[in-house]
Amino acid sequence: MRTLTKILDAANGNKPLTVEEGRYALCAMSGLCVLDGLDMDQDDVDRHLALRRTERWQRVLSMDPRKHLGWENDPANPKFQTRRAHMRKIVEGIKNGKTKP
Repeated sequence: MRTLTKILDAANGNKPLTVEEGRYALCAMSGLCVLDGLDMDQDDVDRHLALRRTERWQRVLSMDPRKHLGWENDPANPKFQTRRAHMRKIVEGIKNGKTKP
């Protein structure tokens, strides 16, 4: 599989992607967004936070998305899908006021 950077370059260049490349690239990008959101909640010095975020993005962009995700977060892993379904129910409960955050 191509690196995330190459997959993104291909997508932006309107070049063909495999379904697998698209799926794993989206999952890897989603994970980066979550981690960046968590960083924003911390009391780090802005400069340190920016450096940490830049290093993380550079590391992940140079990796095969499957390697970045790991088996525990692989959409092909049935345990991941089960965990994801449970989390979706919790989030829906919070949205609907049935569950407290």
